Amino acid sequence: MRKTTPLHRVRRKLRKRDSTFHPRSSWYKWWVLGNVMIGTFMSVLDATIVNVGLPKIMTSFGVGLDRIEWVLTAYMLALAVMLPTTAWLADRFGYKRMYFLGLLFFTLGSFLCGVSPNENALILSRIIQGLGAGTIMPIGMAIITREFPPQQRGLALGFWSIA
Repeated sequence: MRKTTPLHRVRRKLRKRDSTFHPRSSWYKWWVLGNVMIGTFMSVLDATIVNVGLPKIMTSFGVGLDRIEWVLTAYMLALAVMLPTTAWLADRFGYKRMYFLGLLFFTLGSFLCGVSPNENALILSRIIQGLGAGTIMPIGMAIITREFPPQQRGLALGFWSIA
């Protein structure tokens, strides 16, 4: 007999037929949209907000502009590598699984950025973050396109583009 873990009990309670989190609920697609919007917003925000903090980062680590510019460049390169790769990975392993894996990488990279002891660790953390962000952005749009019917797709993609 299979042991029921607390996580299974929570999932079973949230995914009851009358719950808004059940895939057959009319509200489910809006929960998915909200989740995708938050992930997309964070990945886009993180691409630009580091520019504001660069002077403080330079003084904290005691490095020059020639070294600290790799904090921005590493993120953008990792993001650019993942954009075309993500479609193949999502077709192979599943859109939901790849979205959550990208969100995990992005969150892990964000945590590592926060605890980075030097600029090399920060650059490596930004690469991890960029790999996650490069997965979140294109898959988010694909998930919304798959989740919403054609007559609601324009509205959903409009909300997503706000993020």
